[in-house]
Amino acid sequence: MKIVVISGSPHRSGTSAVLVDALIRGVLESGHQVTRFDAAFHRIQPCQACHACQQNGGVCVQRDDMDALHQSLLEAGAVVLASPIYYNDICGQLKTVIDRFYAKEQELKTPKRAALLLAFGDDSSDAVKGVLYNFRAMLGFFGWTLADTDIVAAYGCNSAEDVRKTDFPQDAYEVGRRMGMA
Repeated sequence: MKIVVISGSPHRSGTSAVLVDALIRGVLESGHQVTRFDAAFHRIQPCQACHACQQNGGVCVQRDDMDALHQSLLEAGAVVLASPIYYNDICGQLKTVIDRFYAKEQELKTPKRAALLLAFGDDSSDAVKGVLYNFRAMLGFFGWTLADTDIVAAYGCNSAEDVRKTDFPQDAYEVGRRMGMA
């Protein structure tokens, strides 16, 4: 199976990266392919809501790094989104990528598995209630499936070292192993 992991974090070695690295290890150990897309390090323009993509076969007028990601998304059997939480929401880099799914939304409405990795400093997972609501709504729109066990919400983690001192990396690893199973 091909699995796409989209991380929004602007930190290559931050809290989200610890979770992503663990998940990818689980996917690879299951013998499956993974494509990692670190949105903060790619050139992705915000959706202009011009709707041109809906008129010209799903081709966005903006020529940027979403072209390659769209192809990977279409080929994937599973999609994992990862983000640090800022002010009770996903980071802007990840939101920009999600908004650009619009160009291929009809083609993305195919059965896929999904997972969500979140890292944040708040002491309670209550800080991500809105994120979880929006994520589940998006998955419903696309027809993707999510098991509650495929969500890792690493609360109380202000640094990568904080994450490493918890069971959250092992949880992410297990999500990766399960994602690789058909």
